[in-house]
Amino acid sequence: MHSCMGLPLIFGDKMLGALTLDSLGTNAFDDIPTRSLEVLSAIAASTLKMALTFSQLEYQAKQSKQLLEELNVEAWERDSSDMIGDSELMRVLKSDIEIVAPSDFNILIHGETGVGKELVARNLHYQSTRRQNPGIRELCSDP
Repeated sequence: MHSCMGLPLIFGDKMLGALTLDSLGTNAFDDIPTRSLEVLSAIAASTLKMALTFSQLEYQAKQSKQLLEELNVEAWERDSSDMIGDSELMRVLKSDIEIVAPSDFNILIHGETGVGKELVARNLHYQSTRRQNPGIRELCSDP
């Protein structure tokens, strides 16, 4: 013989599951007050509801991150015009981007209007270890 008991796990007006208790001894649960069982059931239901909610939020965050990564790749493929040119200066610029891109440094790109600063910024971001995150560009102008 043994004892067993089941408590409903109700949150709001929805039953989430049941908490079962087992004992090898007989009459193990007979002396537990009903109010204590109700409180235990409510605490277990609240804990389960929070765990389910956190799990759902974590799943949604992962889905959002994956979507963001896909959109970043799509935007790069759509908007990236490769830096063209094979002059010595272009080779130096491309080499500098390859060296600096993996770092965690903030990069200041300056130059005249129309020289391709935005293209350099996109190349830096795409070659960085943070390419799966959105790139943050801040436009500054001389006073």
